[in-house]
Amino acid sequence: MLFRSPVATFSEGITIAPDGKYWLTDWDTKKPYRVSIDKNIMTAGPGMAFDPAHPAGVVWNGKYLYLITWTRGMGTRYHLWKMDKEGNSILRNYQRRS
Repeated sequence: MLFRSPVATFSEGITIAPDGKYWLTDWDTKKPYRVSIDKNIMTAGPGMAFDPAHPAGVVWNGKYLYLITWTRGMGTRYHLWKMDKEGNSILRNYQRRS
């Protein structure tokens, strides 16, 4: 599949979302987006800001969206987010780098 219109500049992850859409994370904008694909054109919603963290891995398990973010600086910090189908945060866990 070739997309004629990219949503972001550095997409990291994509997973299915409810209602036939997808969740897409972008490194450069530091946002996950809910996107739709129609006739090979990807269209995104407004996205959710996670600055200064970079959203990377993303998975939908049929009930919750799980998102990994990480922040560079004096020691890298990782967070695992649990979200509802609309992208509202339910839980955030800190993961220490070993």
